[in-house]
Amino acid sequence: MIRSLCSSRLTITRLKKFKLKPKFKCALSDTEIDRGKPFPDIFLNVAQKMKVKPEECLVLEDSVAGLKAAKSAGMKCIVCPDKFSKIDIKEFKTADKIVKSLKDVNLGTAHSPELFFDILSSQGFCLLKNL
Repeated sequence: MIRSLCSSRLTITRLKKFKLKPKFKCALSDTEIDRGKPFPDIFLNVAQKMKVKPEECLVLEDSVAGLKAAKSAGMKCIVCPDKFSKIDIKEFKTADKIVKSLKDVNLGTAHSPELFFDILSSQGFCLLKNL
């Protein structure tokens, strides 16, 4: 499953462009939920569609609102703060782990969760893949 800030149609177009479409069962857009972050709705919706418990999920986030949403959903959350934001690192104190780069995240870091959210913040994507 892929969760995107843009429409499902545009998300699918991007997936096709990069030949990633076969790797995902469906797309979910923020426009398909009533409340965005910091509410947990988007993450709970994705977990429900994937038929997994929230506690079996791991979210990679770059924002305080995303961290709040993930923790409110009962999910583990690794934060990779946006390099360009001026957010005090203390704002991320509820994160399960803070990393400087997405390159620092691996399955060992993630404690081998069954599911893995990967934020591609420059594209506004959140990918959910079965491992």
